[in-house]
Amino acid sequence: MTVHPDTRAPSPTGEALPSVGRTLISNSAIAAAGTLISALLSGAYVFLGARWLGPADYGSVAATIALAYVLFLTLEPLETGLTLHVAALLGREQRDGVRTFAVQTLRGMLLIASVVLCVWLVAAPFIAEQTGYSAPATLQWLGVFFCASLAMCVPRSMLWGRERFRALSSNLALESATRIVLGLSLISLIGGPAAMVAGYALGMAVALAHGMFIMASGLPPASQPYAKARLSWVDATQPLRVLSMPLVGANVYTALALNAHMITAKRFLDPTEAGLYAGSGSVARLILMGASPVMSVLFARLATLSAGGGETRRLMRQVAALGLGALSLSLVVPAVWGDLVLRLALGQAYSEAGEILLYQWAAVCVITAQSFFAHFLLATTAVRGAWLFVVPCGLLLLALRLSHDTSLQIAQATLVACAIPGSLTYFVLWRMNPGTDTSRHARQGSR
Repeated sequence: MTVHPDTRAPSPTGEALPSVGRTLISNSAIAAAGTLISALLSGAYVFLGARWLGPADYGSVAATIALAYVLFLTLEPLETGLTLHVAALLGREQRDGVRTFAVQTLRGMLLIASVVLCVWLVAAPFIAEQTGYSAPATLQWLGVFFCASLAMCVPRSMLWGRERFRALSSNLALESATRIVLGLSLISLIGGPAAMVAGYALGMAVALAHGMFIMASGLPPASQPYAKARLSWVDATQPLRVLSMPLVGANVYTALALNAHMITAKRFLDPTEAGLYAGSGSVARLILMGASPVMSVLFARLATLSAGGGETRRLMRQVAALGLGALSLSLVVPAVWGDLVLRLALGQAYSEAGEILLYQWAAVCVITAQSFFAHFLLATTAVRGAWLFVVPCGLLLLALRLSHDTSLQIAQATLVACAIPGSLTYFVLWRMNPGTDTSRHARQGSR
């Protein structure tokens, strides 16, 4: 059964909170089940690929995927902005607007992705020759991965904003399943970093086709002729234009925090040491991967509640208390069993990076906690002061520029830069943006 958002406006006194809580728990369970399958398959792909390729070749793959996520800086703000607009349309019960917005946006995104892919495929050999960063085939598959992910923003934002978490979870699982089947087949047949990157690209391409199909089949039926339900381009892009800087700022910081140290390791360490660093970093990212379904459900619920004038802070306080407790307890794993975890996940060749894993694990825990707070701010308030993200980004890059001689230095520099200037930036933003949509509705109602 399709899960639709509850468009009834809860009262500010919290009378609808039990219903909201049940919806959040139900959708979280659905999203967690699908994301767990996706995470297990993704982890298996990384772990098996790292075993088969070895530390040196896997270091190249990890650095290329880290570069991909830096290129994806534009995608998270785009997908989140689209999701917010869909949630707002649903909160106002504009079903025809949802349908029109989906069709127009998908057409435009497919056109942009096609043009970008053609340019990238032609330019990849030249880029590889000039930089020596990676082989042309690896960069070409990276372009396919990026452009498929660009177009994928539309179907996933529609499913996310409409809280169709069963369909979204099945799409995520399909992507990971395709990746592991085709990617491991290519690694076994031809080997090399390009084969593993191709698995990422092919998995996203298959997921894109599936996402467009389920999006089209699940669009709300038009209550009036399609021509009469069209939105103007100005109205359709209003949420993206208003939220572009906060979304970009938060996403740039998160992307750099998760990926800049991987690229630094590839640039300054020898191939084997860089591969060990990349392997432990891949294990640490499982923390953020495990938290992602809760954040997705929470963001959609907060956006819908905020659009309807409902209470949001109480829900966020409850989630924050549970999340911080779980993240703190998880540090026991790398502190006590770090070497064992790496040996079981990646093989004996990676077991020497246990100390590095502890610092990377702690950094990911900090980033995960900050991501929860970013989701709350972006879903419930028009964030001001997004330019402040320049500070933690600049200090992180400076720290990596000064401390990159060993794996331990890179991991420690990343943790300190994320924990101190990163957290202080979010604290300042919270002080600058105390009002949520709920408080704005209350103020407007009192006038």
